[in-house]
Amino acid sequence: MQGRNKENHTGLIVVAAEAQTYRSTGLRVEGNDARLSPGDSSSPAFLADYSHDKLALGANRLGTGLRPFETR
Repeated sequence: MQGRNKENHTGLIVVAAEAQTYRSTGLRVEGNDARLSPGDSSSPAFLADYSHDKLALGANRLGTGLRPFETR
């Protein structure tokens, strides 16, 4: 669950947000159940990627308002 007061509220899972010591190629993100807290009207990315590596976004259950993926 994601709330309004989370530090990085624009992404639930953020890959290489601060540094990239190791490659993220092949990272699989699947089998998750994610949703926003009641009353949260933001539209964050479920998976936000700063690495630009080849990631594997599988089947995840995403609640209303969540965008599946975003490259930054």
